[in-house]
Amino acid sequence: MAPNRSLQIDKSGSSITIKLPNAIRVKGLVAIEQQIVSALTSDIKQVLLDFSDIQNVYSILLTLLVRFQRKVKMMGGTMELINMPSECARQFVELNLDKVFTITLCDEEDEDD
Repeated sequence: MAPNRSLQIDKSGSSITIKLPNAIRVKGLVAIEQQIVSALTSDIKQVLLDFSDIQNVYSILLTLLVRFQRKVKMMGGTMELINMPSECARQFVELNLDKVFTITLCDEEDEDD
């Protein structure tokens, strides 16, 4: 298993890209949430959550996503899940979350097609 990487936040104008760590644990959820919330200033209108290191979708991550989507909408912005591996995207589709979140797959070709 890859080591747990820290959260990476990059701001560019009215956009922010947040690269999520490969594992989000209950113990670290509050710290991650605080980091992201403090980065969401009123000038941010587009939030991109980078899933390139995420391998599995667990309920704790879904809780985090729903909270952030609400906050971003309240700020008048948009949120997109980017660089999502195809296996994670399948999980979102199975849970009908592709109807809730805007998802962009990673650039890797899907080997199943």
